[in-house]
Amino acid sequence: MNGVAQGITNERGELVGITTDFELKRLKHVWRNMRRRCEDPRDHTYRYYGKRGISVCERWRESFDRWLEDMGVPPTKKHEIDRINNDGNYEPGNCRWATRQQQIDNRRTFFTVHAYGVEEAIRLFLEADRQWKAEQA
Repeated sequence: MNGVAQGITNERGELVGITTDFELKRLKHVWRNMRRRCEDPRDHTYRYYGKRGISVCERWRESFDRWLEDMGVPPTKKHEIDRINNDGNYEPGNCRWATRQQQIDNRRTFFTVHAYGVEEAIRLFLEADRQWKAEQA
């Protein structure tokens, strides 16, 4: 760990995570970028967020501490903020910490396959198909 470890508590004083000064700075960067892509038309990613009507809920927009309280500390450095419903806003219940692969699987442009009564992402379907064919050989 870099820096001094510190506990993160919610409004009731309950511990919701432990992080370092360095990680706290990284999380503030994540929070600022989330707001910027939804609010600043000069941001190069605004067209994918703010222009589409994606916004940050008032609770999170007004307070980094409240955002961190609701999101908690990511499980690893490989986890990034992700909206579960890509057409939904950044708000409690629609955001999670996800790996890059989870985010790719959750993209708006990701296609699904409907086969054998199952709907899966193409990548997952192809993996299952390869496994099935290998078992048949």
